[in-house]
Amino acid sequence: VHSHQGLLGDDTGLNAVRLICDTGTDTVMSSEGPFGVWKPPLMCPQGEHLVSFRLRVEAAQGPWDDTAANNVDMSCSEGTLLQGQGNDRGTWGDWSPACPSSCGVCGISTRVDPFDDNIDDTGLND
Repeated sequence: VHSHQGLLGDDTGLNAVRLICDTGTDTVMSSEGPFGVWKPPLMCPQGEHLVSFRLRVEAAQGPWDDTAANNVDMSCSEGTLLQGQGNDRGTWGDWSPACPSSCGVCGISTRVDPFDDNIDDTGLND
């Protein structure tokens, strides 16, 4: 997560998402933008697994600083909510369709804006 950079800074919000597999050591990661810091991991309780997510997204700001995706929440199979530790800009989108009870999230696909020093960067944006 890239925190607020002040009035003249270029904020990017989320820059990557990493999933930790049930082994606790294997991971799956999206593309990674160049900004921000990793927050402490959030884990489903023992015996639960990820089944759904939603993104907090800031709409295009015209000539102002765009951040796109700023936060992600995920839900676990028994209803536990993992609240993201991102920024509060934008609005929450709808929850993704939940995986069937015998299945869970096992991968991730994202779109990350590559760094360009001459334009407004957005980090993870889809």
